[in-house]
Amino acid sequence: MTETRVFERDDAEKKLKLFHFNEADGTFAIETIQDCTDVLELNKYEANAVDNTDWKGDMRRVGRIPMTLYYSLKAQHGLTEPEMGEFVLKWLMLPENQYWRTKYGRLG
Repeated sequence: MTETRVFERDDAEKKLKLFHFNEADGTFAIETIQDCTDVLELNKYEANAVDNTDWKGDMRRVGRIPMTLYYSLKAQHGLTEPEMGEFVLKWLMLPENQYWRTKYGRLG
């Protein structure tokens, strides 16, 4: 039987950590769940509110993702911190990840 308890709650970031304990074999896992609706809505607003043809300057925000997603991608793909910058740019270019974008156009 697996027992699940709330491990930590962060209402400001809409994040919940659950502790799962498997009584049969003594193993456990910590699961992080985050409601990202506000981030996605903000990205949509910013993507539509700015002039997406203006790419002048050295730095531009092109996307916004929650840290829980960032570290999940890093762990899933076995990447180091220096490798994440290029990976995230490529990841943001995938059509299924368009809602994490705040600016349209070609990245990288």
